[in-house]
Amino acid sequence: MGRFSLAAFGGIFGWLWARTAVALPGHGVSGISVSCYLRDGFAFIPTFGREDSGVRRMVEPVAVVPVTDGEALHQAIRQAIERGEPRLPTLDRRRRQVALPPLPRLAGVGSWSSFYEGVTIWQIERRGGAYRITPKLLDRASRRWIADATNAIRLPPDTDLDALCDRAAAIFAAESPMPKRQLQAICYLRRGIVYVPSYGRTSTGVHRMIEPIAAIPLQNTDEIRAAIEDRFRRGNPMLGTEPSLRDEKRDALLVLAGAESWTAFDRSSTGSWKIAHDEDGFKITPGRLYSKKGGWTTDEDAAISLPTGTAVEAACDCLIDMMRATVPPESGILEPHMPSAVEQLRTDPEEEPYVVLPMSPDRIDELSDFLEWIANVEPKDAPTIRDEIKRYYYDHGDEEGGDALNRALDEALVATHLLERAKILDRYELYVQKDWIEEHWTEWAQPTASSSILSSSST
Repeated sequence: MGRFSLAAFGGIFGWLWARTAVALPGHGVSGISVSCYLRDGFAFIPTFGREDSGVRRMVEPVAVVPVTDGEALHQAIRQAIERGEPRLPTLDRRRRQVALPPLPRLAGVGSWSSFYEGVTIWQIERRGGAYRITPKLLDRASRRWIADATNAIRLPPDTDLDALCDRAAAIFAAESPMPKRQLQAICYLRRGIVYVPSYGRTSTGVHRMIEPIAAIPLQNTDEIRAAIEDRFRRGNPMLGTEPSLRDEKRDALLVLAGAESWTAFDRSSTGSWKIAHDEDGFKITPGRLYSKKGGWTTDEDAAISLPTGTAVEAACDCLIDMMRATVPPESGILEPHMPSAVEQLRTDPEEEPYVVLPMSPDRIDELSDFLEWIANVEPKDAPTIRDEIKRYYYDHGDEEGGDALNRALDEALVATHLLERAKILDRYELYVQKDWIEEHWTEWAQPTASSSILSSSST
């Protein structure tokens, strides 16, 4: 009897504990209840379900939305309300902790204590026929989040769901703590070109390289500075979770650099640098390769901190000076640079649906236009272009130039990206230069403003 009573007491105690346990501090209200965690400019809105034992605990899905995206935040709040509290299997306390959604990982931190640093929590409830949006405060003594009823926002009883979501989204956007280190950019220097990629963050907390990717000659200070400032403005937008997203966008940088693999890109790069800004000023941290196969890690021992009040322009100039200091003067990399077709495309890749050569006095305009026609070829024009290659090159005794332009046409016919077409212009630009024509054509005369190459030369 004694053992039975002890067992019964243990069972009753366990039942009572389960009825009063809470998966996270501050939750467990009846009726409609949605909790929103605001951190680093993002709203984390998890689902809360209820076990048969009465315990209310956090489960997936978890919406992660920038607080600046009002429409997406509205939809995330509405969906969380409409999901309600799904019915959950009963778990013991240890398994409840294991089953918690990975909010720290979604936020890019390593622990719950780190996640709660700088976080603010708001709760949306419906009680007595009216909605209420209530902030929560951390009670240091009990280490629990408690409702701040004094600052609760009570909405009129006739408030509909859309109006509630709009009001909540506006409050969250205004009250969200922004990240301490919001401005950050990473630059790679390879063969005299500075690459400044953009980065986004997936709903699983993974940072991924995305477009646009700036690629600028090291000597172009103003353009590098503008690319870094643009990177600061873009921040780290939220991304989808498509499995192919990472490889597809990362490969865009390899295409720009003409590298076959990331190992080849890293090992042929002069270096990488991270420039970050917070309320304490700018910090520039060089990178170093951590293995022979490539891959960069920050070299904190070589980091430079700039004082509070340093202007963005001055910080960018300091970074550019650091990059230039790694380039030997005899390399010629810092000499004045003539832009290529690829670089011109990088400046504004959506300005035109075709690629063009930059202006240059060293080329023959008529042949430059012809090469642009080749690079932007439509399949139906291929036979006509081959006839023109014969007329321009083979008929002038330039077999090497004719063969080169036919190869350019073959490459253009299978090109699928503007960058590939721009590279064709750069590869074959030699064959439309005045020096090439004067040396390889049997007969050639400088065309006048009213004549073409063919009319200026006897064939």
